[in-house]
Amino acid sequence: MYNWFFFKIYSFYQMQNRGNSLFNSVALVFIAHVVHFFLVYLTLGFFFDFEIPTFSKNKVLNKLAFFPISLLWLTIVENYYRNKVKKNVKLLNHSEPKLNEVLVLIFSMILIPLFFAIKLSGGQIWK
Repeated sequence: MYNWFFFKIYSFYQMQNRGNSLFNSVALVFIAHVVHFFLVYLTLGFFFDFEIPTFSKNKVLNKLAFFPISLLWLTIVENYYRNKVKKNVKLLNHSEPKLNEVLVLIFSMILIPLFFAIKLSGGQIWK
C-alpha cells in the first residue's frame, strides 16, 4: 500500500518537474505512516484501555520527546525509498497521474484516517 502510494506521488512529482520529488513523496508517506500508527494505537487503546506512558504533565515535553524518534523514522523511510527508486525504476508509473487522482489519494490515505484518529482521541492527539 505504501509503495503504491509512494510511486504514484513520485511519478506525479517527476512529471511536474517541481522540487525534490523523492523527498516530497517520502514526506507524504511518512505522514501517512504517523497517522496510521496513531490510528492503530488509539483504536487498540480504545478497545483494551491502555496508554503510552508520558514523561511529564507538560504536553510540549511529550511532543518534543517524539521528535528524535520521528527524525529517525523519516531517515529510515527516506533511505528505504531512495534504494527502492534506484533498484526498481520499472515500478514507476510512466503515465502521468492527474492532480485530482493525487488529491483523492492524499485524502483517502491521510485525511480520512486523521479524522478518525482525532475522533477516537476525543479531540486530542497526544494526551
